Amino acid sequence: MIVSSVEEGWEIVFQRSHGLLAGQIASRFRDEFRPELWTETLQAILSHDDHKQPFDGRHYVTDLGAPKDFTLVSMASEDRVEETRRRILLSHRNHRWCGLLISRHAEQLYGGHEGITSEMQRLLEEERDRRRLVLRQLSKKKAQLELAYQLLRWCDRCSLILVRKQVPAMQRRIEVTHSLQGERHDLWRREDESLAVEPWPFEPDEFTVQSEYRVATRLQFEDDADLINHLDEAEVCAREWVFRRKN
Repeated sequence: MIVSSVEEGWEIVFQRSHGLLAGQIASRFRDEFRPELWTETLQAILSHDDHKQPFDGRHYVTDLGAPKDFTLVSMASEDRVEETRRRILLSHRNHRWCGLLISRHAEQLYGGHEGITSEMQRLLEEERDRRRLVLRQLSKKKAQLELAYQLLRWCDRCSLILVRKQVPAMQRRIEVTHSLQGERHDLWRREDESLAVEPWPFEPDEFTVQSEYRVATRLQFEDDADLINHLDEAEVCAREWVFRRKN
């Protein structure tokens, strides 16, 4: 979950909703950014944060009972290893290309981090070997996978900036990424509240995307079940963003 403190309690965006927003953004990219396996790539972008831990324990509440933002989960948590293995496996069942992209995403998230467990290190090593094998099976090159993954990363990052309300004020710019086709892309908000991206990578000159969220009006919860029951009964709200190429 993506959790923000608000006056009414906690604003919560499910990570599936964040993935859907990333997919909405990806669908607007110009053809030149789309890899050959475009449908499979789009599926991976849409589902890259699916298959998280079920709400069946205390995965989603802190020790004090507050909703837990995903950034508060320790790199050394056993949940991360189990979750990563499950997400890669289920993505491979969609299509091997989807599995490759989610495997590459795991490498981006955890590779090189000192705080990960030895079990996570083994999993990443196994996935490096599997990526090489599956690429050969699909007659694809590592560079093709990397281009598709950088699109996933761009959309993931942009979606997170939006749902975490990280677009700066006063038309200051924030970097989305600097690795999509070797270019840095900046995002900022104009005075009319529309969003600009430079350089502009999208097909339409203007489009709207949306993400749903819920507000938890209690500050503490006994466990995951208590939290999810509260969220399922909460009002569903939506936030929109307009991307526009020109003023």
